[in-house]
Amino acid sequence: MKRVRHNNEQNEQQQHHQHQHQQISSLGRIKVAPIARYKRACAAFRKPEQITRFAYNNKRQLILDNTAATVTQNISVEEKSTSIDNTANKEQPLDCTVSVKLFRAPDSLPCRKQVLLAVSTAVPRVKDLNLSSGYPDRYIAREDGVENLNSLITALNHSDKSILNPPLPKNSQPAITTMRPRVCTWRGIMTKILVAPYAAADNSWQLLATLHNGTLYIMEDPQSKKEPDPFSQSYRGKLMTYWGYRFESLVTIDDPADVTSGKQTQPLPNEAVINTNVQFCSVVKTRIGACDLLLGAEVDCTFNEPPTDPSFQLPQEQPTKYAELKTNRDLTIGNPHKRANQSKTFHAAKLLKTYFQCFLAGIPKIIIGWRDDDGFLTGYSVLDTLRVPRIARDYFETVNSSNDQRASSQFTKASANTECWDPTVCINWADDVLTMLWTTIEKRNKDILLQNDNDVDTNEIVYRVRMRGVAVPNTYDRDNNRGIVNEDGYIEILDPVIGGENVFVGK
Repeated sequence: MKRVRHNNEQNEQQQHHQHQHQQISSLGRIKVAPIARYKRACAAFRKPEQITRFAYNNKRQLILDNTAATVTQNISVEEKSTSIDNTANKEQPLDCTVSVKLFRAPDSLPCRKQVLLAVSTAVPRVKDLNLSSGYPDRYIAREDGVENLNSLITALNHSDKSILNPPLPKNSQPAITTMRPRVCTWRGIMTKILVAPYAAADNSWQLLATLHNGTLYIMEDPQSKKEPDPFSQSYRGKLMTYWGYRFESLVTIDDPADVTSGKQTQPLPNEAVINTNVQFCSVVKTRIGACDLLLGAEVDCTFNEPPTDPSFQLPQEQPTKYAELKTNRDLTIGNPHKRANQSKTFHAAKLLKTYFQCFLAGIPKIIIGWRDDDGFLTGYSVLDTLRVPRIARDYFETVNSSNDQRASSQFTKASANTECWDPTVCINWADDVLTMLWTTIEKRNKDILLQNDNDVDTNEIVYRVRMRGVAVPNTYDRDNNRGIVNEDGYIEILDPVIGGENVFVGK
């Protein structure tokens, strides 16, 4: 198709694009409430399948998967092009799995079989495992900013160009197909959508969406990025962010081959340099309801575990299992009231988000590093992803049935179903949201093409999708004032803007 022709007023119009969305009418809206309508039979879900992978080096340059072909190395993620056809750089074999680390906990770090310990005193710290070590002298943080889809699209096109550009049915227009709906985005964005019914009452975010060649691309809207809260910019806030990266460096090794030889390959606590530019990403294909999902997800490490059944063998394409690493304040620290509040937040909010991060990407293990208030590790726990909903339910059932009502007076049997999140609600909600987005955008695109005699490139039709949380009475935050059901929240899609700086997908 020809690129949309702009008239002499183009410059003047583009000056208003960044403000126009505030006045653009809503094309469609879906509310969280009543949440009971999502407590139905769970929408179909396809087990995630890895279709490719990629990595970033310490200079934030893209390294593509070399499983089946020679690839281009050192592609800057700042390049605007989303096509792998621009391969002017020198080509040589590169295996991006070099960036995958293997979990290997230090011998001094105890493993906990249970998340909550039946003890009244705090677990002692491990003195040689200080998460603050190396900060800030040996810490290289990547620049803040919105992650566009360039790397994800490049990796998919390198793996198989037909994934994003499938053959069209005969006599079908390129912009309008009858194929199964397909979404390409980051795992983090899908996680935001999935957990929205149980997010805080003030939960709000905004996305950009483009339906092009049968694929709905979704990324975060750079213009809506919130100002960081004062704590996150304080020394303490930045230090606590560093703790998560430091934990990864303390419990992973770079060379899995050295594990079998017995060599110690993980860096000593006082020697490691933390560079957050380095990442390994898995790209998976999954499905919610009738919508296929192509998701890019950062992977922290792999986790080798002897099978309980000797006859069990992992598929050849997955010789190791991925794992998600998290840190959390030790739930045995503090007075009983503080422990109860933090345990509630952990099971109601952190486990919910972490569960769907792993569920979407097919990551079977979650490894939690427990720490004290000074950043010293006290132990770690390994959770099976698929058991996390049961862990949360068991916690709330225990709290609700306890005689001392140790969490708060709000935890009663009558409110148990409300307080504990339900993954079926989240999946059904996401199914409805994706259906609304796809059908609304597809219909609007048809209208735009008809109005413009097909003289518009669909990659230039950019919609804004926003989540608006609404504060409601009697909600409560993480200090016992947090609302667990965002019943007045909604997601809506706004009328699109054609062309301009918001275009984020190439032809």
